[in-house]
Amino acid sequence: MKNSSTNTVKRLLGFALAAFFFLAFCALGTWQVYRLDYKLDLIERVDNRVHAQPVDAPAKSEWPAVSRNTHEYLNVKVQGELLPEYTTRVQATTALGAGHWL
Repeated sequence: MKNSSTNTVKRLLGFALAAFFFLAFCALGTWQVYRLDYKLDLIERVDNRVHAQPVDAPAKSEWPAVSRNTHEYLNVKVQGELLPEYTTRVQATTALGAGHWL
């Protein structure tokens, strides 16, 4: 009699474990599909903006209107003057070799 009860508990435990893993894998698969959709959308946005003609950077008065939806990866052109007294030398190593950023 005890053997039958043990087999029933083992079967229920096995079923519960199988159901848990089934649901966990379904959740992971669903997450992967949403993640793929997000990444494809991100690639499209980056590709569209990076290859677009550069535009003037927003003026200071326009900064409150800057948002990720309108300015993310926006190709801008700027003009300025280098002020050597405000530069900071940072050592960097890139695929092109070691050097410094200012």
